[in-house]
Amino acid sequence: MKSINLLKILAHTSWGANHSSLLTIYGSVVRSKFDYGSIVYGSARKSYLSKLEPVANAALRLSLGAFRTSPIPSLQPLSGEPPVSIRRDQLALQFYYKLNSNIKNPAYNTIFNNTNPLFQRNSNTIQPLNYVYAI
Repeated sequence: MKSINLLKILAHTSWGANHSSLLTIYGSVVRSKFDYGSIVYGSARKSYLSKLEPVANAALRLSLGAFRTSPIPSLQPLSGEPPVSIRRDQLALQFYYKLNSNIKNPAYNTIFNNTNPLFQRNSNTIQPLNYVYAI
């Protein structure tokens, strides 16, 4: 919320920054907080992850100078920002393939050689990264 307050101050209509500067600040201040650790918390339940969307949407609206009633699917192409869920999946896949290319990484065995039958039998259990993105 402190980052959104910063955007509110910088987005003032008479003396505030322009939209491209606000989008840069959005990417470096708000989106970076969502990206940090998204590989770890990305496997949480959808109900928990859905609480992040309104915060990102509010920051995106402030950055573009849009009304609170503006639909987000129309603002995302204007800003060039994907939804938070797609961004989270993109970062997880990048990590997955980067890790797959480096066998000497300490996390390699945890992700690729960890076969736990609990996740295969119980569909209600949150699946770890190796089950979610395994091809």
